[in-house]
Amino acid sequence: MTDRNLNIRVSLSAANKLSGPVSAASRAAAGLASQIKSTSGDIKSLANQAKTFDRLSNSIKKNADAYDKAKAKAKELAAQFPKFREQTEEQRKILLAARQERDRYGRTLAKEKQKLQAVGEQMDRHNISIRQGDNVTAQITRRTEIYNQQLAEQQRRLNAVTRAQSSYSKAKEMRGKLATAGAAATAGSAGFLYASSRIMAPGLDFNEGMSGVQALTRLDKNDPRLKMLREQARALGASTAFTATDAAAGQKFLAMANLTPESIKAALPGVLNMALADDVDLGEAADIGSNVLTQFKLDADQMDRVSDVLTATFTRSNTNLRELGEAMTYAGPIAADLGVSLESMASMAAMMAANGMRGSMAGTALRGGLSRLVAPVGAGADAMKALGVKVSGANGSLRDMGDILKELDQKLRKYDRASQIRIKKDIFGEEAMVGMGAVLEGAANGKYDEQKKANENSKGEAEKVAKVKIDNLKGDLKQLKSAWEDLGIQMEESVDSPFRKLAQGLTRVVARVGDWMKTHPNLTYALMVGTLVIVTLVGALGALALAAAAVIVPLAAMKLSLFMLTGGA
Repeated sequence: MTDRNLNIRVSLSAANKLSGPVSAASRAAAGLASQIKSTSGDIKSLANQAKTFDRLSNSIKKNADAYDKAKAKAKELAAQFPKFREQTEEQRKILLAARQERDRYGRTLAKEKQKLQAVGEQMDRHNISIRQGDNVTAQITRRTEIYNQQLAEQQRRLNAVTRAQSSYSKAKEMRGKLATAGAAATAGSAGFLYASSRIMAPGLDFNEGMSGVQALTRLDKNDPRLKMLREQARALGASTAFTATDAAAGQKFLAMANLTPESIKAALPGVLNMALADDVDLGEAADIGSNVLTQFKLDADQMDRVSDVLTATFTRSNTNLRELGEAMTYAGPIAADLGVSLESMASMAAMMAANGMRGSMAGTALRGGLSRLVAPVGAGADAMKALGVKVSGANGSLRDMGDILKELDQKLRKYDRASQIRIKKDIFGEEAMVGMGAVLEGAANGKYDEQKKANENSKGEAEKVAKVKIDNLKGDLKQLKSAWEDLGIQMEESVDSPFRKLAQGLTRVVARVGDWMKTHPNLTYALMVGTLVIVTLVGALGALALAAAAVIVPLAAMKLSLFMLTGGA
């Protein structure tokens, strides 16, 4: 056996030892498939429960009306008829029938309420509370959107793993073909073109993302501001754990919030740090941050503040960025109207999260509770007056919300537990009193002030947490992947214009060749035969394919290993 053949066999053996990532990819695919099945089940279950809830709610309303009418009728007859001993037999029958009808409706109503309670317990698993009254539909809609987002992300990851497995399988198949015969003599150049196209693929995705940014910002392709955003995305992609394509996605969400190109550039680094701090996609973090800016009526240059405050909150409380952002979206408008700061509102959300109320539940409770607190009506106004708590200062402006809450808690402590609950219900309403009760407790024990102080002194918090989160091997691998993608983008940019012209020119040529072949079928046949002869001669170079076979699978295995180490991100 020659040294050359021995070297080739040793190389092929080493390639087979790199197949470990294939097993990891298979396990990842199975796990993702299971997650997709579970999420799909949640969506179906929630849809069925929503239908049952609507049906029972309508039926309860109908039977409640019927029960009230039957009850009123029985009461009216009892008042009209004389005492029992003086009633005629006919009167007794009529009164008995009326009471039986009332009791029948009452039993039916009680059973349906029990069924509705059972549905409520099932919906609570989806973090939906039927105590929110008319807001149940909105909660169901929002939860369905979240499930659909989870399903889309799980499907995206499964597709990524599947593509990685397919790429590895194709590489093994190519090795087999190259190692057996010289019929694929041209595979060397084809493999080079394929590898080059794979390396440059991120450049294609990046250009597509930047086209989206351009469309949303309505900038001309030669506008220096578009170049500025492009350079920023490239710089962040080359130096952070997020890729340039991720950065472009973040810019796109900020553009959707009507931020100017200059504001987008200023806001994106803060959003990036916030995303790293909670391990969410950069696009999703940008969506959350821009929503908070809009709801709290903050200027675009406040994005760093938003990122720092939200990070300071979810890293110190029982919630995460997604749930906190959802709560702020619900509560932001009322906060802006009342002049309550983002720092204060986020602290209140943290107090509720400590008691298990997060996301839309917390946001709805904050919105309803604060509205009734500053503008009490009916029993709530009477309760505030009796307690002697005023929400406005001497100059007529709203007092600090923390001071109001502390005073309210102190005044409430004069009453027994049952009275406190009744007063809270009068002031905040039945739907919001549990959540606002948690806020009052936090104001009393100092946790609210502690969180608010942390929020007010949170400058640089998102950046600090982000640096810690990626200070590990996985973070290094993510940055390596980002730098690798930037290399591909640079390669693609260097040939983008020639390739576009080439593709457009080839399109025209192919169309013309097709027309020519239709016009000259006999000559086309002769040319095809000649081409086959030339291909046969080129087959003599097939020995070179053995050398290529020795390196294709190891490279593919290394690529799959990098993919699995980075979590398929």
